[in-house]
Amino acid sequence: MNAEQKKEWLSRYRQARYAEQEIALEIEQLEGQFIMPARPLDGMPHGSGGTDLSGFAAAYDKLRSQLMRQYDRRLEIYREIVDVIERSTGLNETERSVLRYRYILCMSWEDIVEQIHMERSWILRIRNNAVDKLSIKKRQKTT
Repeated sequence: MNAEQKKEWLSRYRQARYAEQEIALEIEQLEGQFIMPARPLDGMPHGSGGTDLSGFAAAYDKLRSQLMRQYDRRLEIYREIVDVIERSTGLNETERSVLRYRYILCMSWEDIVEQIHMERSWILRIRNNAVDKLSIKKRQKTT
């Protein structure tokens, strides 16, 4: 793997985290629609207001299942990345920290600068050197 492919591989956790957050937001919105449904404010009577909950339950179950699958996937990616960072014997602690901050904690470069107390250009060099040292072996997908 070249350096760009390694960075992309490391970035999978951030992407999985965002996907999980999007599904959780969808669930929150669905729950909000169920709890606070929009009611017409035209002053006219509109029946008993009873609703069939089967549509809500089906949508909720589907989103919940997606969220759990995404959570499991994120956890798997997390473990892979942490394992690669910890297993890489050529890294020093600063390099490990930069990789953890960026790819596990999903910190911005500005936040990493504050945490490590170095200039951004140095941190980027450290990251690039660390990425070059990583030995990433892609897992075979089992079917």
